[in-house]
Amino acid sequence: GAKTADVPRGEEASLRVAMVPHSETEDSCGSLARRHWVKAWLCYVGILDAFLSVAIYMSMMPQYVFLPYVASEQATVAAVLAQVVAYPLLMTIVAGKAQILLSLVAEVAEHKDEDHILEMCTHLLMVVFNFSEERRQKVETALKISFCANFFIGIAIGVRLELGGNNFGIISGILMVCLTATTIFAYCHYVAMIVQIVRNQYLYQEIPEEEQDERLMKYEITRPLPRRNMWMGSEYMVAAFIGQVILGLLVILRIISATFLILSTAMGTMFYAFAFTHFFPSMVRKRCFFCPCTSCFWMVIGMVVTLCIIFGLIPQTQGLFPEKHLVRPIFQPGQAFNDTYVVPGQLAGLGAYPVCNGMTWAARNFNGNKLLALDLLIFAKAIYWTHQEDIMAELGNATYNTELYPVQLEELQDMQAVARIGVFKLPSINTRVIAVRGSAQAEDWLFNADVWAPSVLTGIVRKVMPLGTLFPLSFSRIAMAPDIRSLLGLDPPWESLRAKIAAIKKKSDEDGLALALTGHSLGGGMAQLCGSIEGIRSLTFSPVGQAVAQARVNGDSVKHQMPIENTAVSVVPYGDIVPQIDDQLGVAQSIACTAINPITCHNLTQTACELYRKCGDPRNRSIDFTCTQQVGNDWWKIPWERFAWSD
Repeated sequence: GAKTADVPRGEEASLRVAMVPHSETEDSCGSLARRHWVKAWLCYVGILDAFLSVAIYMSMMPQYVFLPYVASEQATVAAVLAQVVAYPLLMTIVAGKAQILLSLVAEVAEHKDEDHILEMCTHLLMVVFNFSEERRQKVETALKISFCANFFIGIAIGVRLELGGNNFGIISGILMVCLTATTIFAYCHYVAMIVQIVRNQYLYQEIPEEEQDERLMKYEITRPLPRRNMWMGSEYMVAAFIGQVILGLLVILRIISATFLILSTAMGTMFYAFAFTHFFPSMVRKRCFFCPCTSCFWMVIGMVVTLCIIFGLIPQTQGLFPEKHLVRPIFQPGQAFNDTYVVPGQLAGLGAYPVCNGMTWAARNFNGNKLLALDLLIFAKAIYWTHQEDIMAELGNATYNTELYPVQLEELQDMQAVARIGVFKLPSINTRVIAVRGSAQAEDWLFNADVWAPSVLTGIVRKVMPLGTLFPLSFSRIAMAPDIRSLLGLDPPWESLRAKIAAIKKKSDEDGLALALTGHSLGGGMAQLCGSIEGIRSLTFSPVGQAVAQARVNGDSVKHQMPIENTAVSVVPYGDIVPQIDDQLGVAQSIACTAINPITCHNLTQTACELYRKCGDPRNRSIDFTCTQQVGNDWWKIPWERFAWSD
């Protein structure tokens, strides 16, 4: 017969399979299937850990980068140093972690040896702890035991998640411990590289010259760094540190604008990245398997620098946000409440939104002394107007001749306040209303990024990754809840809003007044989050979701009784992108959006027209002119015959 060396590789494999007994063939096939499943799982966990790590630390950017804006006069030397030094270095380390994990994924996908991971982990531990070759077997045995223990710990966590009501808790538990394991692997890899740099010469003297190339390929040990690399890397590190400290001091002394502090974060990240390029050249130069034009390391660094530049330029766009003035009120004055009113949707036999009648569901409780969805929408709309006169004109027009008139303005924050609050009293129905404004200026957008960046980034990862929705949301809350500002003695920017709402709640209780919260977009999300702590019922429009943000804003105030679910009702138009940033909690009333442009679906006037179309108005206020301009002449038709967004 032919020699093995003369047989093509594929035919040789077929010959080997044909020569073994049938039972061994089945065992071989089973082993092959097991190896493929293990490889697939390792690749999945490695990619997920890399993406999640980048998402988590990038979402922390506002905590470091926006310190000058939220701290104002409180900005201390420690706070500035945390921004200019800690964050760029931390983000560079995380970029390297992503590079390590994704390189591992590429190796696992291509490597033929099923023990490759075990060999890599063994080698890393031996390098870190300087074990001799005689202890290799013991290290491998310990690793195998730890892998098995890790698996059973994951099952135990999964059972606990299942008992806690989480779907697919077993998978989630195993996934969590696997992510922990890959994180440990990545940082052990870092430590091993540093150890090799320190004692590289000694290691290479111990390895025979004829074995060096093989060991380099197998374990990717870096060659002894040239002295030029050491000097260049050190110079970049020192230059980044000194340059950022100087810029930070200039900002504290108010010699230069705080914008330079944000831009210095981008500069510091680049300098630290250049230093890593000289210290760890073999790691940084590997191309990313899904973007071969660059490495994963530089891809992450590029994203961080780009975001820093964008956030640094946002404060300079204040002139692009002009003052908002009332041109024509949404409503024309109405009349006394009609107790026998039937909503248009019910008259057409198609039903209506439950939120139409204030969520009471009983005709005898449906009266003029209760605030309807359209009533609170006017407050959420009016708080956007820049000047007090326009706000009161909008509210006066909507309440004149009704049981709600008059509306008294008790407090109105300055137009430059972030998430501006207006407090209104309706003495005729013994009610006080708090309205929180949405995004209307540059600082509001920085505030948005601060509160909801974790929600955006982790949401992207969970939706992009297969089985990402199985990853427990509780982990995202735990990972995103810490705030570096609490360690620096600074209050987060939402703390003043929480305190303000708490004070108004206390005053309303003393005055014997009912209290309602409302808001739109950013204002809606903050109204729900802050109101839930005080037990204030809220009706909000197109609010940003709260599932992850709840842990950040409410912190230890989050109770086991699910406070937001107890107090919050939101109106969410189909096609509106903003409420999808995070998962909605509480009662979410979905409504149609008859606009083609999804940005228009976020418009409060569009929402008002849809609510009026299905709910009508027992106070008999006219909205025809507003909705004809906003939607068209057929805005009132039921059923709707043109395009409309749906789930």
